[in-house]
Amino acid sequence: MPRFALSLAVTAAALVPSALALVISPAHEWGDNPRSGEEYSTLDTRAALVTVGAEFHISPKDSFDFVPSAGYNKVVDEVEKAVAENLNGNEQIALVRSSDSLDLVNWGTRIGLNASDKIQVVPKPNEALAGKVLTVDSAKGLFKAEGICHMIEEGTYVCHKPNGVDVTEITVSPNGKPSNLWVACHNAEDVARICHVMNVADVVFPHGAGNRDPLLESTAEKFLRGKE
Repeated sequence: MPRFALSLAVTAAALVPSALALVISPAHEWGDNPRSGEEYSTLDTRAALVTVGAEFHISPKDSFDFVPSAGYNKVVDEVEKAVAENLNGNEQIALVRSSDSLDLVNWGTRIGLNASDKIQVVPKPNEALAGKVLTVDSAKGLFKAEGICHMIEEGTYVCHKPNGVDVTEITVSPNGKPSNLWVACHNAEDVARICHVMNVADVVFPHGAGNRDPLLESTAEKFLRGKE
């Protein structure tokens, strides 16, 4: 894959506790979808998204499994402005214009993440799922995320260091063909709607460079065993 110039709008910018500062509200500041510029349609409680038998749907407006071509997502300008404004807060965020995953690793290394070639990419489902009623067939904890890069259009990511996110893999099969989806749940107290389905092609920096994460014991896996 050809290398492209890495563009970091801000390498260690501080923002409010959100990936974007687009349509932020105090109740769910992480709930804005970087690809659509609106709230994730799947934003809900952990139980609503990772409990076997639970039903949910993904709105086509999320652009969940569709990545806009370069230059065709109007949200990019809003994201770039939000990053450049360098608002007060506690997250490190940058706009990375590149089609080379090594540039994402370089960003992670710059801000102190345990970045390596073990970064994980949110998988694509085996069929179109947007607009369908989906039932959780199974769920398993994957890892905690040290950093996340949201692909907002081809060759453009907004990368940030969240204040604690655990990732759970769920399986759905509306037409008998299993697909794996990743659910991100943010660590927060006194807030119920802390989870959402991650967009296809987003990139995750797992805690421990992709190895099995023992810290997950206290979050996703504990919940899945009915102890939370």
